[in-house]
Amino acid sequence: MHLLRSLWVLLACGQIIPSAGQSFQRRYDAWAQLNAESGFGIELLDSGGFIAFSGSMLEVDTLIYGSVVTTIRINNDGVPVDTNMAFIPMKATYPGWANVAFPLSTGGYGVGGSTGDNFTNHPALFLFDSMGQNTFIYEHGDTSFSWVGRQAKQTMDGGYVICGETNISGTSQDGFLLKLDGGGNMEWVMNYGLFNRQEYLASVDPAPGGGYYLGGQQQQADPNDYDQWVLRVDSSGSAIWADTYGTPFDDYTLAHVSTAANGDCLFASGLTTSKSDFGMLSLKRIDPGGGVVWEKSYDGVDFGSVFFTVKEIAPNGGLVAAGQSYLPGYMQGAIIRTNGAGDSLWLRYYHYYDSL
Repeated sequence: MHLLRSLWVLLACGQIIPSAGQSFQRRYDAWAQLNAESGFGIELLDSGGFIAFSGSMLEVDTLIYGSVVTTIRINNDGVPVDTNMAFIPMKATYPGWANVAFPLSTGGYGVGGSTGDNFTNHPALFLFDSMGQNTFIYEHGDTSFSWVGRQAKQTMDGGYVICGETNISGTSQDGFLLKLDGGGNMEWVMNYGLFNRQEYLASVDPAPGGGYYLGGQQQQADPNDYDQWVLRVDSSGSAIWADTYGTPFDDYTLAHVSTAANGDCLFASGLTTSKSDFGMLSLKRIDPGGGVVWEKSYDGVDFGSVFFTVKEIAPNGGLVAAGQSYLPGYMQGAIIRTNGAGDSLWLRYYHYYDSL
């Protein structure tokens, strides 16, 4: 993860989130303390404008919290309206990973992530009302082990699932999927992975038949080689299939999954092309059985080229994906629009700069 000194938000009409016709590119210092901040998600507000979700360093009296989950409400012109946090005294609160927020069926938003103190981490679900005020924090996990939550989604029964990684096996990191009921009570937890291998899960989305797609990365026989890792599990968390998708090189970027209207799994990541970890922006479409329908890579080769999220614009329609790349010579944001077959319609890079 890259910690930035400010939260950067870029919104353009018709790209990732529809706007009211204008575009803006701004950055925000949530607590005006000139501390590190990273943005992990943004959602459209029913009342107009947007809500951004970040992990922001916070100083309270003599204590420094390495992260607090923060919401910034922004109007259609990009002007910040309100700022709130999910705060626990003597604990840090962390948003999980890319595309971390999701809308709730009852209104408001959820965020999957973690809480942490000097001893261990716990997977956590943070709930916010429609104005970004924190309403509930649900923490779980055995205190004897570390659990890091990365992403959460609401389920068909009104409950929630959280994915991430844990060291509960005692030999390595394993991926996990945690199921909560609508009141935040744990119903079950399942761990996934191979003995003595490192596995991480960063994304989850509902799959056909009431189950879930999970995406992350898995260590291969060579301890310096990782492949993107995708699983399909049933409604009880039992694995239906699991597979890796990679090259002969270290595919260190994670699989970021979402589900298409026809039940296919869309898969955003990067494609490594050399031993020096240089690669290309990449998208894949996988059928419900795990077979690759198509895979595409875009533009040239450089370090850090990865898409963090991909979504279908309309049912069985084109796609939009967002990520980053050093390809233009320094780190920039990247947004692509494709047709349903993954063919690029346009690809744009963005870099924020001002008088500082």
